[in-house]
Amino acid sequence: MDCLRHLSPPKELCAVTDLQQLNLDHNAISVLPDRLSALKELRELTLNDNLISTVPLHIYQLPKLRNLTLDNNPLPPSVTT
Repeated sequence: MDCLRHLSPPKELCAVTDLQQLNLDHNAISVLPDRLSALKELRELTLNDNLISTVPLHIYQLPKLRNLTLDNNPLPPSVTT
């Protein structure tokens, strides 16, 4: 889903509740909305080269998430990926 150029991922993504991998690299995303918590089967989330400065708690609470990649985002040093 490259080149969407959204501030946040599209709402329609959250309707695919059995989604296991999601790559949203290079999309100028700055916000990870609460609705992403509906992706209960998500195992891998890749968000490289966006504008994300904080990772909300609901992302860390995804029950099957094993790989979260946030390279080249303006995150504070305290956020580990």
